[in-house]
Amino acid sequence: MDEICRFLIMFTGSVLPDLPKELDESDLSGLDNCHRGTRDRFAEALMNYRREFGSEGWTAAAEYFAESGELIEKIAEWFTRMILNRTYSDAAYCIPLFERAAGIGNKGVFTVPHPSLDVESRAELVTSF
Repeated sequence: MDEICRFLIMFTGSVLPDLPKELDESDLSGLDNCHRGTRDRFAEALMNYRREFGSEGWTAAAEYFAESGELIEKIAEWFTRMILNRTYSDAAYCIPLFERAAGIGNKGVFTVPHPSLDVESRAELVTSF
């Protein structure tokens, strides 16, 4: 279980696959690598470029990505605590967080206007999640 948790945590890194300092004191990368599944980077890019390349719909998408990233970070922190405490009995706590993060992330993807989809089609996709 320890290895599974470490693997999951590693790939939630926003910059690169890496373990948090609590689990790997070597800190070889030296980067500030929060564990938000790159959702924070997507949100930042959408906010930075929405006026130049996008639309105001990118603001809502950025908010969805940021929120799902915060949930992913909570999941990574929970798994880190499980490893440090060597207790895995309450791993089910994270299932609703995974479901919520996936739903919010999908809303972010489908909120960004896509030229080949009309408004009704995008709305149908978003509500299907």
